[in-house]
Amino acid sequence: YNRDFVVTRLLSETRMAEQLEIDVALGYNGSSVHVLPNECIAYVCGCKLIILSTATGQRSVIWSTRNRPLGALSFNSKTSMFAFSDKGKEPVIYFYSYPEKRQLQTLPGVSKVEVTDLAFDRTGSYFAVLGGFPDFELMLYHSSGGSFSLLADARSPNQNPAKFLSFNPLNSAELCSSGSGHVTFWKLEKQQSSQVLSSSEGKLSGGALARLHCHAWTPKGEVLVGSLDGGLYCFEPAAASGESFLDAASPDPLACIVVSKHHYIVASEGGQLRFYGTSTKALETTIQLRTKMVTSVRVGLDWSSLLVGCGDGVVFGVRLPGYDSLHLTAEQVQAIAPATTVITDFHSGPVVACAGLKGGKMVATVGADNTLRIWDYQENSLKFKTFIGEGPTSMHHGASDSLLAIGFSTGTLRLVSCEDPCKPRVVLRDRLDTSEVITAKFHSEGDLLAVAMASGKVFFVNPVEKIVMGFVTVCPEAELAAKDARASSRMISDLCWAEEGPSAPKQVLVTVRNGDVWAVRAPQPMDYAEKEDGYQYKRESSLEAYWKLDYAATCLCYGRGFSGFHRILALTEDKCLKVFNLPRDRPPPADGKDEAPIITTATCSYPEFGKVGSSISLSDDRQWVLCSGRDGKVTLRAVEALLAEQLVKQPPLGCKAFQRHSPFGQGVNQACFTSDSKTMCTAGGDGCLFFLKAKGSRKEVPLFSVDPQQEGLPEREETDLFFVKRQKEEEQLAYMQNEGYRNDVKRKLLQLADRLQALKQQNIDAADMEKLQPEDFILESQKQEMKVLGDKMVEELREDLKWKNIARDYLADKLKKECYDVMQVKMVTLHGLQSDAEVPNYGLRQKEKKDARLARRVKFLRRVELAEWKRRKAPYFLDELFDTTVEEPAEGE
Repeated sequence: YNRDFVVTRLLSETRMAEQLEIDVALGYNGSSVHVLPNECIAYVCGCKLIILSTATGQRSVIWSTRNRPLGALSFNSKTSMFAFSDKGKEPVIYFYSYPEKRQLQTLPGVSKVEVTDLAFDRTGSYFAVLGGFPDFELMLYHSSGGSFSLLADARSPNQNPAKFLSFNPLNSAELCSSGSGHVTFWKLEKQQSSQVLSSSEGKLSGGALARLHCHAWTPKGEVLVGSLDGGLYCFEPAAASGESFLDAASPDPLACIVVSKHHYIVASEGGQLRFYGTSTKALETTIQLRTKMVTSVRVGLDWSSLLVGCGDGVVFGVRLPGYDSLHLTAEQVQAIAPATTVITDFHSGPVVACAGLKGGKMVATVGADNTLRIWDYQENSLKFKTFIGEGPTSMHHGASDSLLAIGFSTGTLRLVSCEDPCKPRVVLRDRLDTSEVITAKFHSEGDLLAVAMASGKVFFVNPVEKIVMGFVTVCPEAELAAKDARASSRMISDLCWAEEGPSAPKQVLVTVRNGDVWAVRAPQPMDYAEKEDGYQYKRESSLEAYWKLDYAATCLCYGRGFSGFHRILALTEDKCLKVFNLPRDRPPPADGKDEAPIITTATCSYPEFGKVGSSISLSDDRQWVLCSGRDGKVTLRAVEALLAEQLVKQPPLGCKAFQRHSPFGQGVNQACFTSDSKTMCTAGGDGCLFFLKAKGSRKEVPLFSVDPQQEGLPEREETDLFFVKRQKEEEQLAYMQNEGYRNDVKRKLLQLADRLQALKQQNIDAADMEKLQPEDFILESQKQEMKVLGDKMVEELREDLKWKNIARDYLADKLKKECYDVMQVKMVTLHGLQSDAEVPNYGLRQKEKKDARLARRVKFLRRVELAEWKRRKAPYFLDELFDTTVEEPAEGE
């Protein structure tokens, strides 16, 4: 073994890792889509802003400089400027020029936690920021000298959260915000030497209630507001009152409203676009899109097209021929034949898993939207898309052919043949268990598939014959995890095959969340009909070895087998990549024996992530290891030195890290190599899909471009839960190691308990003068503990009574002030002394000044009216209505 040779070779080969760059960036998760000049659109997805040309398909990307997911986005065509904000604590707003994509300004500290929407006015002179929880604040900025400065700010009335914000196109001093069942109208007013924002909350006529959601300004200065109940309302901002917009009710919630030259276009979440004439306010035409999750609608700059963004990952372009005419009749509108095209089609939610297919530049992905998609990353195109089943959890590809194993949360396993990537077909579907599938891995020879379940079982499947061979219960305690959260530490976290050559027996290494690693022997073909226990194999005969790691492994891959040990690479819960040597002479413990396990420590350790790792994989040539973490980070390391038999302590490894996925939430769910081992694919919880390549080796990707990348600093976690988990694990290990001492103490305590019980019985049988009191058998330390416990209970009771009294006094005082003190004549009741009779008086509420003034005016006018009738000596009008001279009929007539 020549250490200098290996280190020199490592340093030369790590140039590949040092020169990695993102080759293709894909993704759209239903965010707001904006129309840009030159037939381009812009939207945010994860930590990036994508600008897509709808004419050529070319993409450019602007990355978040703080490695945070992006949120709100706004564009102004007059100034050719767009602004977007990031998410997280104390978000920042960035201003960029278009089409140069040059950063102009940043606005920090606009909110504490969240920015829900941004808006430019028509001229680009004003810019508004709508803050979310916990501020619910509207901030208005004014452009002076090419930069924006704060002009006025105000909090939302009644702390109403809003999601949409816009300026009045006719008056930049008026704004409207809506969402969460409220609509608020804002106005910029001048008070002395400063300007302030005044607000008024919109109310529906007649006190009607509606879950108001989206809005749009009309050419007359009115505001159309759509509700999640399907209703459409028209508001007058000056009066802040609204009424129903004709009979424009929809069975689906309204998602967006836009105003074009000829129509008010109302989009429902069910994919229906309704066109109401701006002059007639009548429904003239409708368009139904093939989607159920519309999130945003924009009118093209040429006024003849619509851009519709959907929550299922699709962006539609709707072309309306002839719609740009100045005048259109209702018949001409009915004659328009819209042309609908799909601009983008990506996973609508997190990408759960990815796998490179053999024999081509293809990658398969499954997402939380329950779809299976196959991508050609060389042609930058989507080849296939289909619904695959509810709740996919994992996916792995076979080595010999293009076979995919997809596991689901329902316990179902599907084998999908991808011999023809454009027409994949399911060749096996079987529900293995009631618990979810944790992971599934093919053997390198492709003749066996191991499937780990949340119930602690490992199933073995023959993918060649498409049959389930059986299962082994590795962790019997894992079945309690579904009922008891404390038993979740007994669940399987990952498995890998021990690849030691064709002649070696096949084994599966299974890692558990508490740090256990089991070696399970793969079964041989057998006659299933003659097996008494169905598919179950005996645990005692299937488990061949057992190890206890110093840190629990979340992900596992097999490095290399040696004569005395297995070498594995693992991502552990202390967020490191570690190398373990697992001795072969470690038999599994016998059932019923509590023996302290021997802790296996790592030979090498490399800090990788800010959170726990999510996946680890080796390239086919076993020279590179690709790791991903929940913090959105992906690392690539050369590992040839780690697989050498004479391992050097902490050999230097070149590493290149990327953190383009969102560090919040799930981060990166999986990272894998493609079939050529030169391209890497990452599947993110933010819905993004990245393809990485070595810098300089990338060919011209069709219809795609990437802006220069800027590496951002990783996000620091505010709280690190690892130390708490590590402390619990150390306590558990110490508990296991001191089992013998505890058993000895328990035995002595039982002897003392028996002796104390005997003394109590003697005391009961003794004479009355010789008996001890029951409290004499209580130890002094127990008395002190009981006294402390009693004092604590008394203090808690006293505190509880205190607050109950405060609440009662507060309620009584409030009732007295609002119901008794306001009475002019107090309510008094006289009770009889010798009878049950009660005589109440008639309470009178104090008149308000306005009501008293009105009453005096009415009385005065009444006196004037009577005086006028008296002066005219005319008969009173009541005498004309009722003839008082007519005698009443006698009784019986």
